[in-house]
Amino acid sequence: MQKIVLALILSGLSWAAQAKTWLVDAAQSKLAFSGTYQEDPFDGRFPFTAQIAFDPANLKGSKLDVSIDVTRVNSENEERDAALAEPVWFDFVRFPRATFVTSAIRETPRGYIADALLTIRGSAKKIQFPFTWSEKDGQATLTAKITLNRLDFGLGSEEWEDPELIGHEVTVSVLVVSRAR
Repeated sequence: MQKIVLALILSGLSWAAQAKTWLVDAAQSKLAFSGTYQEDPFDGRFPFTAQIAFDPANLKGSKLDVSIDVTRVNSENEERDAALAEPVWFDFVRFPRATFVTSAIRETPRGYIADALLTIRGSAKKIQFPFTWSEKDGQATLTAKITLNRLDFGLGSEEWEDPELIGHEVTVSVLVVSRAR
């Protein structure tokens, strides 16, 4: 009997430790980026999947785990998209996915900040990811904007390292619409 009671208590504790889970609506969500080529701006998008456990009242149990299919990039320029497959860029053959995994989330006066490990092209970097979160009627919206240096991830080596040709800074915009599971 004591084992059964202990098992129930422990299962209750593990359940309480996990935050509410959310199912991403891929049709309404987007992972977009913008950069410059010879000082002319361009935009693009990547498809992604995400496992989200988030509860503002349980940040310790909250986690964002994102997988990005870089092979399906769309910058509305077939030539540019084909070039991104090359080894000096994303190297689709060796690195078809990028990942974003949080290790901690904390609240700030402006929203939330996630400590995360972003891995692109096999290069893993710890980043701080600021985002906002809102919930209404069982639906949640996460929004974020962050600027990354593409060279930190080995994107665009050799002649492509010249910032006059392709800017080093890439702005990433995120909109994730999800509903409670």
